[in-house]
Amino acid sequence: MSEIKFARNYGLAPAAPFWLVWNEDGFAPRFKHPNLASAECEAARLASENPGTAFHVLGVLSTITTSAEIVGTRFDPMRDPPVAIEDIAPPPPEEASPVPAFLADDCEQPF
Repeated sequence: MSEIKFARNYGLAPAAPFWLVWNEDGFAPRFKHPNLASAECEAARLASENPGTAFHVLGVLSTITTSAEIVGTRFDPMRDPPVAIEDIAPPPPEEASPVPAFLADDCEQPF
């Protein structure tokens, strides 16, 4: 088994983390969501169109590329500080709503 060598990529900023929406019985994800809210909104849309089907929101933590050597890049929180939870999570609803927040029509569609 090959060892993964994690390189410190100080010359270039590492790729920004992104989110994917995935269904175990479907096709491979093709769209990279720039934030968690966008991915959750898309998962809710797909789930509402496909009742009984689970759609998972996956966050990318590291990236591995192949070459003669296997080199990985980890996201360095010292170079790229973590984002505050308020910036990535949808705000809590101010009052009770008959429709769950994740099914609301105010989601921005990525397409």
